[in-house]
Amino acid sequence: MTDAADDDDAMTDASPDAMQGCTDMTVLVGTTDHTGGTTDSIPNDIADAFGYTTPAGATARCAWVWVGGAPSGDIRVGVYSDSSSAPNNLLAQVRIPHPSGGNRWVSGVLDNMVSLTNNQVVWLALITTAGTLSTPLQSSCGTGQFPLHNDTNLSAALPDPFNVAQTFGSCAAAIFLGP
Repeated sequence: MTDAADDDDAMTDASPDAMQGCTDMTVLVGTTDHTGGTTDSIPNDIADAFGYTTPAGATARCAWVWVGGAPSGDIRVGVYSDSSSAPNNLLAQVRIPHPSGGNRWVSGVLDNMVSLTNNQVVWLALITTAGTLSTPLQSSCGTGQFPLHNDTNLSAALPDPFNVAQTFGSCAAAIFLGP
């Protein structure tokens, strides 16, 4: 599910040292909702992928993640194509250096800009190079959203293609692509 509306409270929590060259927090695809009360804890050998539908055409340059609890390693964000409502090929990725602290937005510039089209399904995947990444899930999980998929035994690298090992209930993490 897409959340293109600005969440003023969520958008004020980014610190300049965590932005890694990204300053425009306009949501092109994904969500800023990090108020759900449920946390996804992602260990360093598993990538979790969340599906989103783009509200309009645009070009994504940056990836943003709300970090509830900082992992002991770097965060990797991957952008994946869709195949039969599951993540498929890696389109772009970014490594966000080890965040110092949690409860804030961190971001990084993707290695390839991603051209998005209206109503395109993309998958945003998260993995950490060490420790466990804690990211909150959005407040309204369930109907009309894509199920969470994960790929396992990855040695802290994003897979290409994404091999779905497990599928969980429908929900979305506080992650989005911006200009």
